[in-house]
Amino acid sequence: MVEAIAASVCTLENHMSRASVLLGVMWLPPLLAGCFAAESLHQSSSRDLKILLRDYHASIISGHSEAIFFTDEPLDDDSFAGAVPYINAYRPTELYLDGSRLTEASLSQFVQLDSVRYLDLGRCGVNIEKLVALKAMPRLEGLWVDNSAKYKQLITLMKPQIGVGGSKYSGDNRQSHRASMFAAMRVAVGEFAHDVGQFIRGFTMPP
Repeated sequence: MVEAIAASVCTLENHMSRASVLLGVMWLPPLLAGCFAAESLHQSSSRDLKILLRDYHASIISGHSEAIFFTDEPLDDDSFAGAVPYINAYRPTELYLDGSRLTEASLSQFVQLDSVRYLDLGRCGVNIEKLVALKAMPRLEGLWVDNSAKYKQLITLMKPQIGVGGSKYSGDNRQSHRASMFAAMRVAVGEFAHDVGQFIRGFTMPP
């Protein structure tokens, strides 16, 4: 008798678990649409982003407000210093640059960006050894540089708290831009997969 009751309870729990998963999947499309709409609204309503787009040639991925790009036109030290207050106010977690015209004078500006977790310097013009100053960025977790035979040295300088990647730059700025856009999409997909997993787990895990 006890075994029959236990089996019935187990079967009921399995049905409830399946129902929870099904319910989670049913709610997923409107939830994701709502998230995309919220991200797009944040982008369209941000005064700081409008200034960055208009005055500093920034670009964005619609619906992915965490990322901002300055890859179409390289920023020099003065223009980057001018953009930093607006970047900080917009609060991106991913920043993609063509850093070919930046010098060591800009390193102190990066330290002010306390929301950035992933920084792509593109065609980095700063001496590799000097980039260790970026360790002072409060939330930096990942750093990417192009056209740097010494990026492996940078791995040693930045570890253990900051991951480093690098690639060979081919000379075509559009290719560098596409690579940065791909990197941003890869980060976005990773965050999306994590959020979906957490959402479904919330329906399937017992209270």
